[in-house]
Amino acid sequence: APISEVESLDSPWLDLLGVRYVLTTQVVPNSGYELVYDNEVRVYRNEDCLPRAFVVHSAQVIPEATARRDALLEFDPGQAVILEEEPAVTWAFAEGKGWEPAQVSSYALNEVTVEVELTHGGYLVLADNWFSGWKAYDTQPGQKEQEIALYRADGTFRAVALGHGRHLVRFKYTPLS
Repeated sequence: APISEVESLDSPWLDLLGVRYVLTTQVVPNSGYELVYDNEVRVYRNEDCLPRAFVVHSAQVIPEATARRDALLEFDPGQAVILEEEPAVTWAFAEGKGWEPAQVSSYALNEVTVEVELTHGGYLVLADNWFSGWKAYDTQPGQKEQEIALYRADGTFRAVALGHGRHLVRFKYTPLS
């Protein structure tokens, strides 16, 4: 969709939504945007774009919808995730560390598999829509797959809390119907 104000390009939502390129006839002076093509249109690459799956090491729990909406307007998705409910985790997180990449190893309509190795506990965020039919499963080396809690992240995405170590997380859509 068209963006009419150049300041809108600084929205963290564009980074979180994976908006990697901006096409325009205008000059984009914003930091974090690199001109990669300049002919009949200008193409800028968003250098701050987040990948589809990544890990952050901090969370804010905001159960109330209005407060959550207000917080979402001013947060940095590369530093923390906003959750609607308190996660049931007990390990220490490396707050202030910034985001780390995770590898999407398979992607299908009803199942997504993500691999990640963590030196500290964190929240794996998958920038796909949360819906009540999705479930999450974690497999660590030498252990059986187990279902883990899936949280609504940043208002509309999915997240799971993981401890340190290597994880293979499988998101599976299994609605009650």
